[in-house]
Amino acid sequence: MARRETAARRSAEAAFQVASSEGALNRWQADLAVLSEALAIAVQVAAALAAAHQAGIVHRDIKPENVMLRPDGYVKVLDVGIAKLTQRPDGSPDSDQITRTLSQTSDGAIVGTVPYMSPEQARGAAVDARSDIWSLGCLLYEMLAGRSPFAGPTTSDVLVAVPLFLFMGYL
Repeated sequence: MARRETAARRSAEAAFQVASSEGALNRWQADLAVLSEALAIAVQVAAALAAAHQAGIVHRDIKPENVMLRPDGYVKVLDVGIAKLTQRPDGSPDSDQITRTLSQTSDGAIVGTVPYMSPEQARGAAVDARSDIWSLGCLLYEMLAGRSPFAGPTTSDVLVAVPLFLFMGYL
């Protein structure tokens, strides 16, 4: 009788291992699908940002709520309400300079969504295309990890997490 129980137990354990490895394979394939979709979205956001940056525009608020995915898989980057025209790429004079000057935010103003802000944006310093690239990295991290790279119970905790991350040498 002990032999039967042992054989049955081994069969059950073997079946469990097979089922577990099939589950792991399915999980791995699902993870690859998530990775593939996240990268496809990130590439489209990066292309939209590249076009904006080429025109001298910094979005300053790249976050999940501002990236919409159409049913056909096409990505739209929305809400340019706090975008900043940094400078004409060709450096030529611009007849809209007066309007642009009036619409710029003042030095030291902190605008954007804290968990996605680059360190310079969080300090209220001058921003450029690299700020949007930082935010895109935070967005990609969140798509893959399922959580923001910088989180905390308060806005202040999140603001402190970024320099701590840099200080600890993760970049």
